Amino acid sequence: MVKQALNGYGRVGNDLYGGADPFYNDEIPQREHDPEKARSLLRAAGLEGGEVTLTTSPVAAGVIEASQVLAENAREAGLTIKLKKVDQETFYGDRYLQWPFTVDFYPNGPFLTQVASTDGPGSPYNQTHFDDDEYNDLYARAIAEPDDDKVRDLVHRMQEIQHERGGYLVWGFAYGLAAHSKDVTGFISPDKRGEDFNDFEWRRASFV
Repeated sequence: MVKQALNGYGRVGNDLYGGADPFYNDEIPQREHDPEKARSLLRAAGLEGGEVTLTTSPVAAGVIEASQVLAENAREAGLTIKLKKVDQETFYGDRYLQWPFTVDFYPNGPFLTQVASTDGPGSPYNQTHFDDDEYNDLYARAIAEPDDDKVRDLVHRMQEIQHERGGYLVWGFAYGLAAHSKDVTGFISPDKRGEDFNDFEWRRASFV
């Protein structure tokens, strides 16, 4: 999906957001392409040979293409994914947060900031309707904890929970690409946060 939908300008995800956060847990085992295991899980759930509808929209570059690749891959596991393509106005309209199976895009920002927006207690954009008591307790402790080492441990456990039973399928992180003059130095290439024209640090940028 990274190769085809992002033309290689990104890196593979692991069903966790916040990939540019310094507390991102790289020790969680990477999801691997395993259609036979997927088929066995679908069979156990009584869904082998089933059909679902994925509502998709051009909310960011590569999202429609990624949806098409997902549908192709799902066939290997015995699942048919029908794509329902809608424009952004419809996508973010009255049914936003109510689509049963859908897509979205978030900048690759700090992990705890995104928890507050997406799947933490009281988050306004909880598309997956995730509500886990252990996860919520860890979040409350993390935002109140001043010690970075302790925050890292709490975040790592939160990400383990997301990986085990969270609602997001995070397939990749897009790189942010921007053009600049060769007379300016100090740019980071590529920007791993995925935000346009955000690949510089003022403390390093300079004219030459």
